[in-house]
Amino acid sequence: MLRVKSVKNITPINILIDEYIPLKIVFGDYAQSVEPTIYWYTGDFKKNYIEIGFGKENGIIRSITLLIINDIKKDEVKIDCDRFVIGLPVFERITFDESSLYVKEEGPLKMIIDNNNVYIFISENKICSKIICGQISFFLDADNYFCGFVVESLSDKEIRGIEDTIQFKLSYKN
Repeated sequence: MLRVKSVKNITPINILIDEYIPLKIVFGDYAQSVEPTIYWYTGDFKKNYIEIGFGKENGIIRSITLLIINDIKKDEVKIDCDRFVIGLPVFERITFDESSLYVKEEGPLKMIIDNNNVYIFISENKICSKIICGQISFFLDADNYFCGFVVESLSDKEIRGIEDTIQFKLSYKN
């Protein structure tokens, strides 16, 4: 699991939804990155798969890409957590094979749509704090491990776009 070691100032966020990628969030400007990006993957790697990119040395989150997800629910989400900071998560350095910039760690992955908010959970741990960055909140457990995030205030069209892309990808895989 990814552990947050600190928080940095907020950078511009770009949320992308298209017919091939259900949800991609880009933080800051990749063109200005001078260090390689580590890509950390979790899910079951079949019908549940998410990628999180962050700086190899500085640990600053650069992107989140939901590649495919099968575990989707429409439900009300209540997160009892009043501890939060404003900013962008910085992850601790992780151990990985230096010949590759890709790290796979099998784990849970589920999505809940609550009105115009999309919640993605990568852990069952209790959420104890949040890092708020614009319309995105990152969830952390008591030990600062990354548990998931929410993208808030999406339009009905954006929600439909996410759902349609997921359904297309799931039907294409079968």
